[in-house]
Amino acid sequence: LAEPYDVQDNGRTPTFLFSFVGKTRSYPLRAEIVRLLSSYPEGNICNVDVRFHRHTDEQKRSYVQSILDSWFVLCPRGSSPSSYRLFEAMGLGRCPVILSAAWVPVDGVEWGECSIRIAESDLADVPRILKERLGDAPQLGRNAREVYESHFTHPMRYKGYLRGILD
Repeated sequence: LAEPYDVQDNGRTPTFLFSFVGKTRSYPLRAEIVRLLSSYPEGNICNVDVRFHRHTDEQKRSYVQSILDSWFVLCPRGSSPSSYRLFEAMGLGRCPVILSAAWVPVDGVEWGECSIRIAESDLADVPRILKERLGDAPQLGRNAREVYESHFTHPMRYKGYLRGILD
């Protein structure tokens, strides 16, 4: 399966307000997401208990599909303050919702233009907050894709590394 950001959504309109598909054991907030938000009808929450990088091709396709079917993608921290999910959502043109008190933004990106950041302590308010921002979701998703292409694709990543080293 190609990396998720190589998949195109062909202009599909998402059916879910938000989604989270992931493992809950890497950080307690993830289990709280499953506990608090699983019953929300406009959300798609799925605990996947698979070892890191051991997913089948079908599981990978299903994961990408869940992102494409969502206006917003919940990106809680995992074992580190960030998550691959942040960049996967951006690469697929969906708005990431950053849920990590320890996350440090990458310099040079206007994160407020391509993502939403919600405090971990406000997890129960996520559905309300995202419903209020639904009208912004298409533009945030387009901006996220543009930022991904200009900062985080393989060729651009190396330019950023080089700039950082030179600075």
